[in-house]
Amino acid sequence: MFDEVVDLHFPDRYCSLCRKPLINNQNTSDINLTNYFNRGSLLTAMSLSAGLSPLDEAPKLTIPEEAISKIDAIGLPAEFIAVNCTSNAEEKNWSVEQWDELVDRIAENFGCRSWKLASIHLYQISHRC
Repeated sequence: MFDEVVDLHFPDRYCSLCRKPLINNQNTSDINLTNYFNRGSLLTAMSLSAGLSPLDEAPKLTIPEEAISKIDAIGLPAEFIAVNCTSNAEEKNWSVEQWDELVDRIAENFGCRSWKLASIHLYQISHRC
């Protein structure tokens, strides 16, 4: 089906569900879970880790009309910021109290209203730099 498969996982990555290590025998770089943040975007770090030229394309997002209709029904402002408060790695997650403090600081510093829906915080944009 494919001419070549390239594993973009870092060598010390593990499954977020079962916590078993993901084995990447193709990786010969020094990029790993402790230093990939210093290598640019996640795509750039993963491409370098796999021995590819650094990729830095912007993400492309296509939102289905059905999803747009559901979000529009919530009645959010025209412009807002959404913060996903969870990670695939439990050790990277903050406590609810830490996220609440960050939400309060953003709302205070940027003069915006905030809402909390489950584990996602939303911020109405009222200040532009």
